[in-house]
Amino acid sequence: MKKKEIKTDFKKKTKEVIFKEIFKKYKEDPEFIKCFFPKIFEIFEKQTKKEVPQWEPFLPLSKLTSEEEKIHKEKLQKLLDKYKKENTLTKEEGLEILEHLIDLGIKNTDNYKEAIEIPGKVLQIDFNKEINKKFNFRKGEVARTVPLILGVNLHLTWDGKILEIELKKKEIELRKKAMNFVGIGEDKEKDVSIRHDFYFKESIK
Repeated sequence: MKKKEIKTDFKKKTKEVIFKEIFKKYKEDPEFIKCFFPKIFEIFEKQTKKEVPQWEPFLPLSKLTSEEEKIHKEKLQKLLDKYKKENTLTKEEGLEILEHLIDLGIKNTDNYKEAIEIPGKVLQIDFNKEINKKFNFRKGEVARTVPLILGVNLHLTWDGKILEIELKKKEIELRKKAMNFVGIGEDKEKDVSIRHDFYFKESIK
């Protein structure tokens, strides 16, 4: 591993550790955080008291067999490789990437960074834009809603097909504020921002 890569990796891991430790301290001694870090305390209070809807790291729609999981991972990787080679995908392929991610579950997807970023580019949706908006792709009845990252909800059919993607301004604002207090929101390494959502919600379980 090159020195630059080692430095970048260390920086990301350090920020993750800092965030987890601060939230741990908040749970143990909220008055301490309130006294010394009032803005951070306010963010945590809003999240834990459910002033905005909670985000939970989503689980697969159903338990997959090892063979099914293998097939989903292979198809997902094939689409990601196609985008990296051709720099383009159809909207259907962009949605399919997200659908494979949903079927696998974010914890079981090693390349979830690309699996979230690439569909955003293909579908022309900025997952960080602070707006309330729904993007409709297919007709049908919504049977389930899965939060992709805080402030980005996927509305699905009973068999896991994406009908629409919804952006929720308040939750996106909260996510960005929570990332900014440790400098993650402005980090050039996009996966830090995505992983931050995971760590943040894991810590409040």
